[in-house]
This record gives sequence, C-alpha cells and structure tokens, in this order.
Amino acid sequence: SVSVKFNGHDEYRYTFNPDSGTVNFLFPVPTDANIEIIYRTMATRKLTGDLLVALGSKFNFTDNLYMDTGAGLRWNVLNSKYIEQPGNANGSIMGTAGLSYNRDNFDIKLDAGVSVHSPNTTGVLRLAGMNKSRFTVPISANYLYPSAPSIVPLVTAGTRGKLYYKDYHKYDSSGTSILMKYSWTPPSNQQYKYDNGGRTGPYIAGTGSEIDGNSAVFDYDLEASEWTGGRIPLTLGSEPIDLSSTQSISLKWKQIDPMGTVAVYIRAGKLAEDLDNDGIIDKELSKYDSGFNFNDGSFTMKIGLAANSNSDNNQIDTEDLDGNGILDKEGSNLVFTKNPTVPVSGWKTLNINLNPTEREALKAVTGFEILIVDSGSGSSGRLLVGDISFNASSFVTNPDAGQLVTAKEVNEAFTSAPTPFLTTNYPEVSIFSTSSGAQNVAEISWDIAGNWKTTSFIKPVDLSDYNKISFYMKTPATAPSDITFSLTNPGEDGISLTFPPVESSQWIKYTVDYINGTLTADGTNITETTWIKRDSNTADINRLALSASCSSAGTLLLDEVHLKDPVIGVSGAASTVFNYRRPGTLVGYKDTSILSNFNFTNSSSITGKNFASGFTNNSDSTIYTASGAAISLLTMGINGNLNLQWQNNKLFESPALSVSIPLLNSRLVIKDSYSEINLPLTSSTTRESSINANFWNSSLIVSGSSSYSIQNLIRTWGLNSNTLWEDNTSLTASGNFAMTSKESPYENMTSLEKFTKSYSLFIPTSGLNNRSTNINIKPVVKFNSGKIEINEIFESSVSGIDVRELSTNQLLSINAKYSFNLESLNEWSLTPEYKKTLSNIRNLTTDNIFFTDTEESFKNLETQNYYYTGFPLWEIFFTDFGTQFKDSTIEEKSAVYTPEFSLVFSRLPGSGIKDIFLPSTFSLFFSRNLKRDFDSASDNVNVKLESKSTALNIFGKLGTNPLFKWYQTEEITNILTITGEFGNYTTNIFSDPVFNLNYILFLDLSVNKQDSIRFESNQKISWLPVIWKNNITASYTWEVIPNKEIRIPIFQSTKNSIKPYFEHNEKITWSTSSDYSLNTSTFTLTIKHSTNLIFKDRGNISIFADLGIDQKKIKGLENPIEYYLFGMETG
Repeated sequence: SVSVKFNGHDEYRYTFNPDSGTVNFLFPVPTDANIEIIYRTMATRKLTGDLLVALGSKFNFTDNLYMDTGAGLRWNVLNSKYIEQPGNANGSIMGTAGLSYNRDNFDIKLDAGVSVHSPNTTGVLRLAGMNKSRFTVPISANYLYPSAPSIVPLVTAGTRGKLYYKDYHKYDSSGTSILMKYSWTPPSNQQYKYDNGGRTGPYIAGTGSEIDGNSAVFDYDLEASEWTGGRIPLTLGSEPIDLSSTQSISLKWKQIDPMGTVAVYIRAGKLAEDLDNDGIIDKELSKYDSGFNFNDGSFTMKIGLAANSNSDNNQIDTEDLDGNGILDKEGSNLVFTKNPTVPVSGWKTLNINLNPTEREALKAVTGFEILIVDSGSGSSGRLLVGDISFNASSFVTNPDAGQLVTAKEVNEAFTSAPTPFLTTNYPEVSIFSTSSGAQNVAEISWDIAGNWKTTSFIKPVDLSDYNKISFYMKTPATAPSDITFSLTNPGEDGISLTFPPVESSQWIKYTVDYINGTLTADGTNITETTWIKRDSNTADINRLALSASCSSAGTLLLDEVHLKDPVIGVSGAASTVFNYRRPGTLVGYKDTSILSNFNFTNSSSITGKNFASGFTNNSDSTIYTASGAAISLLTMGINGNLNLQWQNNKLFESPALSVSIPLLNSRLVIKDSYSEINLPLTSSTTRESSINANFWNSSLIVSGSSSYSIQNLIRTWGLNSNTLWEDNTSLTASGNFAMTSKESPYENMTSLEKFTKSYSLFIPTSGLNNRSTNINIKPVVKFNSGKIEINEIFESSVSGIDVRELSTNQLLSINAKYSFNLESLNEWSLTPEYKKTLSNIRNLTTDNIFFTDTEESFKNLETQNYYYTGFPLWEIFFTDFGTQFKDSTIEEKSAVYTPEFSLVFSRLPGSGIKDIFLPSTFSLFFSRNLKRDFDSASDNVNVKLESKSTALNIFGKLGTNPLFKWYQTEEITNILTITGEFGNYTTNIFSDPVFNLNYILFLDLSVNKQDSIRFESNQKISWLPVIWKNNITASYTWEVIPNKEIRIPIFQSTKNSIKPYFEHNEKITWSTSSDYSLNTSTFTLTIKHSTNLIFKDRGNISIFADLGIDQKKIKGLENPIEYYLFGMETG
C-alpha cells in the first residue's frame, strides 16, 4: 500500500521494506527531485506502549545546603512485540540522590544513583526477517503498453495480431469509478475495437482478492503464426534500473476461454523501444497531452489516455523508455526470455529461478513484457497476469567449484515447498507481520553435492545483552549432513556451532543458548552439536553465516533469526561538581593588578555500563574528569582546560588553552585559542586566532582557523569590516575563504608539537584541495522617510578528484523601504525589492589557489550576458529571455538563474470596521527559475499574492463599536494567499499551471481578564492536481474560583496568598482533506479538555483528556475502503 510520485509523476522503480519502513530507489536521485510517498497501514508498526514515570524532590536544610532525590521508570508495558534496531526499547528503573552546598566563593555538588536496566523491554530483537530484497512490478492502467517487435522470439510488425482493450471501471453519475473484477462485463461503449481510432491492450482488471493485487489482461485474437504482446515500462524517460541481484522471478497467472494453442514468452531487460516500428520516437510533450499514436498497418490508435479514453492520464507517456532521445533496439545480452507452460485452469504460481547468465541480463532493465505467439492455425483467449516480483537476497553465496547455489528472499507461496506456512506451524511468528498467512523467507537451493556458505549482514549488536538466539528452518528435500550457524563481528569473534539439521517438510524452531552451550530443535536437545567458538561477550556482531555439507541436491528455508531473553543488569553512577571563585586582585603592585579574577572548576563522574539506558544512550563504562582554570595577567585573560576520560581500558587526554590580549584601551584585541578533543572513536585539533580593531566609526576583524579531524583538514581565513556614520548609513564588507584537504598534519605528534605546528597551517597551500571563496559588500543608506539597502554576494568553490569542477554563485539584491505619515496612527510604508541569483558549474581549467579560482569565476560570469542585460520584470515575464539563458549556458554543466521582484505595502492595524477588510499588509511576488542540467533546460515562473488584515477592539464592550456586551475585546485577522507556478515558460506561455489558494481566519475574544475564546479556520485549495484541505479549531479557556478554599497538605498556602482557582480549557478541531487526483478523502475530529488547579505560590495539579477520530476513504477500487482510527490520551 505504498505509492510514490517523482516530480509529480507515478514512480515504480523502487523497493519497499515494510519492516523498516524504507523506500529504496533503483536509480540515482537528483538533489532537486520532489518526492511524495503516500502509504497506509492496517495496524501501527511503531514502537508504542512505553510507561514513563519521573519523580523529583528537593529538601532545603539551610540556605546553603540542600538535597535532591529522584526516581524514574521507563519500560515497555503494552503491545510492542519486538524491535529491529538495538537500543530502540531500552528500559531502566533508577533512583538518584544528591547533596549541594553553596557559599559566596565556592560551591560543591555530589550525586549518586543506581539503575536496573534491560537492553530490550520487548524481549525480542529481530536480526533477519528476510523482507529486504524484493522489487514488485506495478499493475497500473497508466503503465500498460503494447510490445515492440523482438529478436527472441523473432516477431515482426507485419505479423502482429489483435490485442483488445476494455475499460473495467464502473462509473457513477459523479464520474467516480471503481475497478471491477475480470468476470464483470463492461458496457459496449467501454469495449474498444482494434481498429483505426480505437485502442490497443493490454488493460487492467480487478481480481476480487483471488490474488494480492490487480491483473493485467492480455485479451488476444490471433490468426495463424501471428503474435501480440504487452509490456509494463519500469522506466519512462529515465535511466534503466539494475535488477541483476534477482535470484528468481515470480508471478501468478490464469487463462480464460483459450482457443487454439499459443506459446507465451516472459521477457525483462533493455527492451526495444519502437513499439510500432515506424522509426519515430512517439511521445507526449506534456502530461496534459491525450496520448501518442501507435500504428499497426493502416490502423492508428492512442497510447497514454485515461482508462475511459476521455482525457490524459496525468503523466508524460513515451516510447523512449531510458530517456536518451534515441529509439534503442533490444539490448544485446540484456534481455531475459523464458518460455514457460501456460496454465490450463485457475490461478497458478510461476516461479523462475535464474542462473548467473540470466541475472547478468537484468543489469539495465527498462521494462517487463509478455509475448503471445500462435503456434497453430489461430488462437484467442484472455491471459491474466498479476503479483509480479523480482526476488533478490541479502545473502551472498560461496559454493564449491561447479556447484550452483542460489539464495533468495521470497514469499513462501513461491518457494519449492510452500506448505505448511511458517505461521501454521508457529502462530507466534505472526508478531513479525501484519498477516498470519505466507511470510517472506530465505530459500537456499543447491544443485549437486558439495560444501557451500552463505553470508548476510545485520545491524551491529552486542551478544552480552541477550542469552539466546532462535530461528526457523525447513529442509523439505534431502537435508545437509551438517550445518554451521555463525554470528560474528568483523574480527571473526562471536559464536559458531555445527549441528545435524532435522530433515522435515515441516518448519522447525531452533534455539541456541550460548550462555549454557546448548542447541534445541522444538525444545529437544541436539546432543551432536559441536561448538567452534562461543564468546558470549562479543560486541558489534554484524555477520550471519550458514555453511553446509551436502551429499546431494537440496533446498533449505530459513526465517526470523532473532535474539531473545535479554539480560537484566544493575549499574551505578556518581558525579561531583566543584567551583571556586576568587574575584579581585590576587597579586598587585601599587594600584596595578598583576594577577586577578581567578576561577577554577572541576566536574568528575564515574558511570557504569548501561546506567539509565532507558533514558540515555549510554552503553559504555566511563570515568571522566574535566578541570578548567581562568586568571587575568595584567589586562590579558588566560583560560586553560584539561579533560581526562578513561574508557575501554585507555586514558584519553583533551587539553585546551586560550588567551585574549587587549591593547590601546581595548581598541585592539588579539585572541588566540588551541584545543584538542580525544575520545575512543574520534579526535580533533583546532586552532583559532583573530585581531579585532575598533577605531573611530569603523571596525575590522582579521581571523584564521584550522580544524583537523580524521584525515580531514579544514582551514579558514576571514576579513570583515563595518563602518557606521552618524545618520546610521553603514557599509559592511567581508571576505571569507575556506580550504579542505585530505591530510594528516599531526601524525605521531605530542600535544606540545601539535600546538606549535598548528600556527604553520595558517599558510595556504595549492594542490587538489577543495576551496571556497565568499565576498560580500552591503551598503545601507538611511534618510528620514526610509532606507535603501544593497547586498552583493560573490561565491566560488572548487571540488572534485578526477574531474575538478568550479562552481560560481552571484547574488544582487536591492531593497528600498519608504515610510509615510511617520509617528502617526496612519503610518504606512512601501517596500520594493529586486533580487537576482546566478549559479553555474563548469570544469576547472586552472587549478592553483583562491586568486586563480576568483579570476576564472569572473571570466565565467562575463560570458553570462543575460545576468547583466536583464531588466527587472522584463526578464521575468518575456519568453525570449529564456532563449538568451539557454544559448548563453550551452557550455555549462549546470546553471540556475533566478530573478525576483516583490512589492510590500504595510500599515498599522486599526480599530475600524474597514480594518477588517482593508489589508494591513499586502505583497506581490514574482520570480522566474531558469535552469540548465547538461543538455536540458527548464523555465518556470512563480507568482504570489498575499493580503493580511488585522482589526483590534471593534465590537466588544471596550471596542469602538460595542455591539456585544458579553466580551470585552477581540482580534480579527484575515490572511489570503494565492500562488501560481507555470512550467515550460519559454515554449508555452502559462502552460502546466499549478495554483494554490490559502485563506486563514483568526478570531480571539477576551470575555474578561480570565476567560477567552479562540477560533481559527484554515482553508487550502490546490489546482492540478485538485486538493482541498480544511482545518477549523475552536477553544474556550475559563477560570473558576471556588467559594470554599481547597486545602491539600503539601500545597498549603501562605498568608496573603492568592486563593486557589481552577483553569479549564475546551478545544475542538475539525480537519478535512480531499485529493481528487488520488480519489482519497479524510477527516479528523479531536476534542480536548484540561483542568488545572492552580496554587499561585506553591504549584499546580493538572488533569487532561483528549479524544479523536480519524477517517480515510479510498475510492477507485473495486470495493472502496474506509479506515477509522480512534485515539485517547489522558493523564
């Protein structure tokens, strides 16, 4: 139940892992792609049901001495059955206590705690569920094309037979439709002739849940030796996808009313693209075109229409499957072809195992197709095909020489021994799935006797957190004489054991108790087990391996490898914090302070392994102390720090030192700092230096830094200045430079050697490093009624290894604000702004240092004539400017130019009736986005209009027109926003429009000082596709002061305190959403109540309850579906 839209078009080139909830695309995804993923679930798979309790108390013994105590609990107590990521369900029960003592010049704090912890409060960690490697071929009305003539089998355009098209949608009076089952008979006007002006199959039909999905129907009528066929494009104008990891192809098919004999060919790969063999790329120019022509002899039919043939199908259809602008022929050795036996009756499962040569043919797949060839004197019938999937595996096999071993992850129903299902033998397995039927399993098959090994990688986990491993295995044919099961880390440490498997067509549950060194099969101990290694304390286990010795060919099924019986542990922690302050002069001479303002801090802690793991990510045992001291020497400030950490039996030292030297009464300040961070998995060294100068009305900062971490050295240099004149006119300028290189400047050095070496890194070096330059000039001119602000930014960057690329960016913006009727209630302002942004990328010709980068960038900018000749507004709306951009960027790898213009009117909100309607803010915004990406260029224009009006205190008791006495004041705000986008602006003015309208009404009524009513309505309408969303929220907050004072022991009020009172809040929210392109609609209703008992000077007690209902309706199916979700929260 996952659908994906890629840049507004349906996309099917992905795999979906339902267990992790991840979508993996089978092609490179551009950085600017717009991806929309829509999904629904039958039940929640999110980890829920954690009980979290926290209590804290503070006891004051004196004004300087107090004690803190705390207790906490986090544990999964509800319906979560397992986790897949270590650390997702940690739990802790803990208690802490602390003592603090404060004086004027020092304070000290001591804390200690103990916790009982579990690494997994659900009890089960799923290591391998065999659900990660499956690509499903879509069955959609929009993705069914006729086949092109092929080489194998050899069929030509001249012998093509008839493939009929029928529309199996049932329409109601409103135009809404549902897809009917294949046994339904469509009206005569929905059954098309295979003739001029008609349509060609295949078509889509429902299956009435006989199989999981819908079916593609091949309704054929062939004369002797004729052929026909249909295909499902897996790419549509984009790169082929690599499915060479496929181990098998599976599908379900059924034949209805067959007459005569036919041969059926199943094909996948880089298919021939010229469907009608006319030598012309037939395609649509936009998603609103009504199909493209398909020619069969004298007949011309349309491909790419909606199911009812009355409109487009909202996508760009094309013969050019790989989008290279060429009609490709069938790929040599890049098409897999199989000729299986056609089923006689009923739905049958076809499973095709692939050998290495066949898998190699799937490395550049553009489509999947079925060809039907008459092998007699004529034939007809209907062939239904559905549930098509390419099944791969996360297992890598290593067989003996001459032995063929395949490992695939596939639905049980498609295996060589589908029954009994795993959930039949073990209903408990259904916790890993929303279904109690067939599961995805790993099927390992071998063709001859020999030894083989297969390995899969899992998420790293520590064996010491659990006591047992369980998995399920079936050996329906001859079982291996022995199997070796291993879980190890990259150092080959972990557990490994050899055992004779139980030969059975039934599933068997194996449980490994690696603490006690036993293996059981369905609870029976296997005494012939041999342990090769058994280290129960191994960390970072990430490899699952099976190896076997086999006396003949056979098959093994494996599923649901999981760790269970987590270890409950006890851990403790303690910490101290000490601060000492000595302000003023320590050592002086006459009136001069030599040493002054001394500060010392220390923070130390010892933490046991997994302490409070339910609340933090702590897993290692650490001892840590951090000390810092600061002192002033004359006017110079000196700070030093030393951090020590003991972890993994090793001491890590992290020193730091910084100085600040003010000169000339602090008009000139020199700063320098050095620091190291050394931890078990990372280390870094940083040097930062700067000179700050402030003279008259100007300031100047010269800075430099170097930062090294894990063979990555980053160096920066900066020059920043600011000048401010008396009339607040200012000039700001900056130049910043950065260089990144792969090198290790501090290798095998002590801290003192690093300290000295770091100064030499301020000298730039040439070579293959990444460099960036940023220059910014910003003048601001202010006058009595406004200001003008100009901002010019120039950026260049160099990156790459084999191919060096120069990226250039330039931005110019001019903003002018004019104000009228200053310092009056009628004050208003007008702010026009013009901005243009240019960026492009080309290969670098001279690779040296910053100055050569800047020189080449300026030369590059000089060639972009459109940037300098473009006139505001003209360059946004006139189409010929797009041609200028296209011609000027022909040498660029990529280029983007965005001119923008906006005009904003604003005034103060008022209290008149007219202020409800007259805008307090009104803005117009226009922009154009011109973009080149290699040989393609795009052109879009965006328009935005926004109006906001705010009125205050009109109709209430205290308002200017007091119509209503039951409330005092109000605020009324209206916001209307209209946006529009037009694509392909250069070639088709105002084509491909997309509009959005958003209206917000906000109303806030103050009934009195305590009570208030708030109402908000938010309406959103989108056009193409048509989507309407509505959200209405109303709330009422009110207070009640009881006649009798409420007395609770720990909340006793002091004298003269405010009487306790209740604050109540009621809130109701109603939301609806309708997407007419997806034929879906939803509504959500939530009701909330809260009551807060407030003791003004002591605290409060709150109770709340929320109720909600969410409904989603999905039409366009044979049986429309409605989902309801009910929720409750209280506390």
